[in-house]
Amino acid sequence: MPPTIRPANPDDPAWIIEAHGDLYAREFGFGPAFGEGIAAKMQAMLALDDPFTRLWVAEADGVRVGSIAVWRQAEDTAFLNFVLVDPVCRGHGLAERLMSRAIAHARDHGLARLRLETYSCLEAARRLYARMGFELAEVEPEVERFGRTFDREFWTLPL
Repeated sequence: MPPTIRPANPDDPAWIIEAHGDLYAREFGFGPAFGEGIAAKMQAMLALDDPFTRLWVAEADGVRVGSIAVWRQAEDTAFLNFVLVDPVCRGHGLAERLMSRAIAHARDHGLARLRLETYSCLEAARRLYARMGFELAEVEPEVERFGRTFDREFWTLPL
């Protein structure tokens, strides 16, 4: 059965933080500071008092397998974060479905653009963002974080 996408429950943020830390350590060699950064971003997002903010979780057979969040960054701009798909569910369009949900939400609320942050070492994610119409807007080269060196990138999608 294909994964379903639902609004997050109160216990989902802890799973999202843990899943990001585990996956990025395993797949990209990121150190513990990455998970700490995800936790700080999650805390900041949850503290927002804006009904636009959304966090979704994908489930397959009752098991969490993906996530995405979107919140208002400026009056006309939303920020996309916590994009994650469990490796066992990759290659079946789940990432595109999660992205489409967040993009539609931003469009439905009349925002002009959607932004996201990624890193040059996340090649599959970067290909996904390009397929979804995002364009590279800003690059901070040779950033040393999480025990790695990479280009920090910001991508933008006009809505």
